Amino acid sequence: MANDTSNLRWLAQLAKRLIQATPVRSALATGATLVSQGALMVGMLLPIKVIMLLGMDAVPSYMPAPLEQMALNTLILLLSGLAVVFYGIYSLGERVANIAVDSSAADMVRQAGKVVLFENQNHMAANGYKKVVNSLAGILFALAVLALLGLIYPELSLALIVFTLLCIPFAHGKYRQSIKQANPQLFNQTLNHLGNISFLLTFAVAIVDHLYSVAPSVLFIIVALILSRQASSKIATSMMDLAEVLRLRDKLSALFFQEHLLSIPPATDSSGIWAELSPQELPHWVSEVIQQAGHTNLNADNLRIDWLQSTIPNVFVFRASDLASEDAWIIKIYDTSRTSLALHETSLLSSPNAAALPAPRLVHSTVLNGYQVHLLALPKAATAMEDRLKLGYGINQIGIALCFWTPPQELVTAYCRSRPLLWQKLQNDFLDTLTITANTEQRQLIAKLNRALPEIRTLLSKLPLVITNPSLNYHTIVQMSEHTFLALQWGQWGLDVLGSNFPPNDGGIKNVCRAVEKLHEDKPEVNLSAAKLACWLAGIEGCQSGQRFLDALDMLPGIETCLEELGLIDSSRPESNPPAQT
Repeated sequence: MANDTSNLRWLAQLAKRLIQATPVRSALATGATLVSQGALMVGMLLPIKVIMLLGMDAVPSYMPAPLEQMALNTLILLLSGLAVVFYGIYSLGERVANIAVDSSAADMVRQAGKVVLFENQNHMAANGYKKVVNSLAGILFALAVLALLGLIYPELSLALIVFTLLCIPFAHGKYRQSIKQANPQLFNQTLNHLGNISFLLTFAVAIVDHLYSVAPSVLFIIVALILSRQASSKIATSMMDLAEVLRLRDKLSALFFQEHLLSIPPATDSSGIWAELSPQELPHWVSEVIQQAGHTNLNADNLRIDWLQSTIPNVFVFRASDLASEDAWIIKIYDTSRTSLALHETSLLSSPNAAALPAPRLVHSTVLNGYQVHLLALPKAATAMEDRLKLGYGINQIGIALCFWTPPQELVTAYCRSRPLLWQKLQNDFLDTLTITANTEQRQLIAKLNRALPEIRTLLSKLPLVITNPSLNYHTIVQMSEHTFLALQWGQWGLDVLGSNFPPNDGGIKNVCRAVEKLHEDKPEVNLSAAKLACWLAGIEGCQSGQRFLDALDMLPGIETCLEELGLIDSSRPESNPPAQT
């Protein structure tokens, strides 16, 4: 409740600030928006009326007296012309409002006298200003419509007001839920549904009143229904705009208020997923998840929980140990913004033959208050890596182990339908960006590589597919034995050709050779040079994505060697020394 009061107070302060800083332009923008909304409503209503008149033989009797006396064709032409006029008024009003908003927002940002705070701040300021103006105009428009309805159809106006008041608690609950789940669409969809229901309610009231009571004329009923629909729509749109303004509260405050600083929200608060991680809640739900996995004899008093570093924001990892049985588990809880990682990890760790992966076994997956939770069984031999010098060796061992794990066909099919493999990324313009930073000799080599791309794609497409894991680091690896390691994080796994899963350096090439040498026992058709080429090309693709063009150029000699081994380019080289890179 205190937070709601704070939001309302801030919205009032923001509106006051906008009006005080640019009173004339704020009034102009609000008035122009109000006029444009009214004009749009009339401009959309008139064509419908014209269509109705086209199917009649004479002017209907319920038309007002001045219009009823006109000829039918004259009335049709008049209403059609008025529709165009009102649409022109709408366009003009929107144009005036946009000019006033843009100039006012820019002036207010300048008046704050601050340095540039973030990208597109002027656009955000104008957008926030526009939403406040639209909300104010929408609320005024809805109040005017309700007042007009109260004059021409009091029963309908009363029904709409009562329904709106009854919807406030429900809409407020959905708003708080959308904030907790970081899902603004939940609140917007709720308001749209309530707006549709309000129209159906007013329609039912009009029908019942017309059948069983004394209702206004048909024309008044039609106008009243259209007005009620517009009123409910404007109320819903205004609330959506205000919710969006509140979502940008920190940035808009820093832009429009001199005394407000741009602050980074705290990493933790008392709501959302952090409430589940509190010392009071964590042991409770961790023990409950473990018991759901079949360990019903677990005593919560014997449970020890240690925080682990996940290295992925909003993914939280714990080691849970039963001091009595010495069983251990890895517990992961994913914030709602990381649900896709949880589902991606589940698709791999629950696939056939997943037990052969260098990963703990996934024993249970559930949802806790909207957050994905994974429970993995940690072998008793698993220990944290105490020697950081073994990190590279551990990563290489996991990479080699993945070369011998055959992905299930269902997993391969689903992945290949979603994301391109390395050889599919090698389009004709793959290396065009590198020519900007390359020297003459490097450009010549790039040209040779471009000419060989069709053959390269064919060779790489014949390599076996292996799982890749970019989340391997000191915190996400445990050691089983001197040569065996397990990876704890698999939410970012990928699938690509053999060789691309090793780092593009001399050490990575050595591991490619080791992996292919072992694979030749079962798959003698695997081409070692093609696998090494995949390693270098994957490195270049990654460097280009990160705009590390000089690092990418440093990999060209390795690619040249592989192409010579494959016979795709001439092995002869110029006698001159290579020029320095520019």
